[in-house]
Amino acid sequence: MSIEDYEIARSISVLERNGYIVRKPSEADVPVVLKVLSDELGRTVDVRADVLINGETCALIERFPIELVLGQDPKFREQHLPHIIGRKLGSYIADKLAADLALQVEEKINPLVPEVAV
Repeated sequence: MSIEDYEIARSISVLERNGYIVRKPSEADVPVVLKVLSDELGRTVDVRADVLINGETCALIERFPIELVLGQDPKFREQHLPHIIGRKLGSYIADKLAADLALQVEEKINPLVPEVAV
């Protein structure tokens, strides 16, 4: 075990002893539902992603040219569209959480940082 691994394990242990649950991000269950709407003229497709987090729904709507979404090449639909929606929704959620997390870091983690001897 390297020194870095030891420090990480020690930090997790300190947090858990103080009542915090440390989980890997992959353990999070974030259900998402896509809804697809087209505009009145049929030139664009709106893709809406609804995500339920702690009982609150977050929604994001992105408009795409119909040729990209309904074209014969599935690469945009299957690869690019999910990443675009996921990144934008993730960024939106991160921005919403950042201020609250910063306060909690100051309140709960900063007191655990060892003081530097003068």
